Amino acid sequence: MTSHPALQPRAGRGRAVATAVLAAALAVVSVASCALVNPDAVAVNEWHVSRRDFQAALAGVSADPDASRLFGLSSRAGGTTGTAVVATADAAKVLGGLVNLRLAADEVARRGITPTDADRTEALTPTSSGSQGDTTTDLRPAIAKLGPLAQTVTDGLVALVALRRTFADADPAPTPDLSATARETFDQAKAQLAKVCFSAIVFRFPTGETTNSGLPPAIPVPGSADDVATKKRAEDALAKLAFGADFAELARGDNDDATGKAKGGDQGCQQGSQLPEAVRALAPGKVSDIIPLPQTGYALVKVTSVEEAKFEDYQTEIEQYLRQQIAQQRQQEQAGKVREAVVAAAKKAVVRVDPLYGTWDAEALAVAPPDGARPAPTTPVSRSPLTPLESLGTEPEGTSGAPSGTAPSGTAPSGTAPSGTAPSGTAPTATAPGAGTAAAPATTRP
Repeated sequence: MTSHPALQPRAGRGRAVATAVLAAALAVVSVASCALVNPDAVAVNEWHVSRRDFQAALAGVSADPDASRLFGLSSRAGGTTGTAVVATADAAKVLGGLVNLRLAADEVARRGITPTDADRTEALTPTSSGSQGDTTTDLRPAIAKLGPLAQTVTDGLVALVALRRTFADADPAPTPDLSATARETFDQAKAQLAKVCFSAIVFRFPTGETTNSGLPPAIPVPGSADDVATKKRAEDALAKLAFGADFAELARGDNDDATGKAKGGDQGCQQGSQLPEAVRALAPGKVSDIIPLPQTGYALVKVTSVEEAKFEDYQTEIEQYLRQQIAQQRQQEQAGKVREAVVAAAKKAVVRVDPLYGTWDAEALAVAPPDGARPAPTTPVSRSPLTPLESLGTEPEGTSGAPSGTAPSGTAPSGTAPSGTAPSGTAPTATAPGAGTAAAPATTRP
């Protein structure tokens, strides 16, 4: 039967103490040896990520494009060659992202916020709205590629959404009356929404002229023989019109648009946003000045009729667009508050980064890569919806396009002016000098 230690002989008690001290020393040596063999890549307060675990996560980022995009990268972030660590600027970016996610999770815990199921859904399966409809991206398969750090990333993304939701709940969105703003927006885009019917006479550059290098020019040299001769044809036609010549008769004569020529220059009708400003500005029955057609030649245009757009036809669409703009602005404001909260947490936290990967910058919420690190690739990539993590370092991207034929206050409808040659049955596709860019809606109305 074993007696109480106090009743044991002194020698036996001494051996027991020595054994305990030796065991403790061995434990300390073991921990130190482990730290030397597998040092921390990063530590945030009491949270640690070993270099081995970080390299495993980098391998997932390198192998999976979606995992790379999760951290805003365009390609592999780094990896291992044998036992040597390959450090790149991308690796520093991933490490900085992990620090931010941990800081967000700690901040949510400090504030006593309990993430909801809706927070989790929004964080892991974000949805963006665009002109082509809503797009949902499931981030979970990409997160799973991060191995031992998958849970850290999951918790951090959910925490960022929970923070944003908390700020939104504290400042409820008002319900604005958009009728006046919608009317103002419509009035500014009215000319571009009108249906314009017109005729055109097209004067194309002749083929065969070459540049000094002997290659065919993309655009004839201003003042060259081809340019001067083609513009002279347009000037002669404009002079005839000034003396009372019939536009349709001229269009059936000297006109390089074969289809329009057969119809007396008739080009049908198009929405104003698809036409140059020089055409939109014309009143019915008026003829334009000479309009340059890039890489094509010149044109004269006569507007035959204009059917004005009606506000009632566009009011619902414009108001929906304005609501999207207001929602995006609020999201940006909330993202700014989230960033401020994480920056404040970063300044209070004890963050230690392995110099192999760089140094921590609390104000920038980023790890600055070490000198000599390979720069991150700059090749643009197709974007998934912006994740909460990316919104910490970048201004949230627009996630919805203007509805067809509408525009935000003070701007033209979404799209660009046509810029090619003048095909048969369509308008001369050009922008008049100094006219700016006409905007084309996603769809046109009859």
